[in-house]
Amino acid sequence: MVTVRPAEHGDVPAIQRVARETWHAAYDSVLGPEAVDATIEEWYADSVVADGVTNDATAYLVAVDDGVVGYAFGGQIEADLASLSAIYVQPDRWGAGIGHRLFVALTDRLRERGRERLQIRVLAANDRARTFYERHGATLVDRQQITLADVPVDEVTYERPL
Repeated sequence: MVTVRPAEHGDVPAIQRVARETWHAAYDSVLGPEAVDATIEEWYADSVVADGVTNDATAYLVAVDDGVVGYAFGGQIEADLASLSAIYVQPDRWGAGIGHRLFVALTDRLRERGRERLQIRVLAANDRARTFYERHGATLVDRQQITLADVPVDEVTYERPL
């Protein structure tokens, strides 16, 4: 049975493993494997993930079922606005409801911290994530081009009330 709990320092390697698996599954065809690896090395370096897990300003959760199978994290942008920075679930567990459980737990935690609105940014080509967020009440509010590992890609921004 999957449980969702706050991430701990000991979860860092498992979070990195899930990040690598999911990023390659979701973005290799968009960015290329080398750019995915470069982005993961930067965004999921030991110190970056460890800081996120131990920082009181962020909410970092893991889904556990005989090991970490997914994670979510977010934090404050403005007084009433929170960010959902990531929800990733092992590709072999996609569609099992784990992402939904992480989403509910993370939004509950952010709401408890006094946030009223949620902002979500996702690569425009990630149809699976976009559908997920739209099913969870998020509305598209912006589109911009960003660069990840020297690869230009479109990113979309969603918002929804908490």
